[in-house]
Amino acid sequence: MPSPWAEELRKLFPHARLDEPMSRHTTFHIGGPADALLALHDEEQACRLYRFAAERGIAVFLLGRGSNLLV
Repeated sequence: MPSPWAEELRKLFPHARLDEPMSRHTTFHIGGPADALLALHDEEQACRLYRFAAERGIAVFLLGRGSNLLV
């Protein structure tokens, strides 16, 4: 079931991946779905994401290369 904010997120970030399996993004290749996964390319995008999340009470987790991470 999509999150209530998913459609709104897609408008701001068309490249957002919803219900993305985290096994595709970790070196151990395990992990369930993330509500949303975004690849941010600059500081402006990061600011937009944090503002969006803060206004809706959504937790944000920054992921590097996914090395040694269990999701």
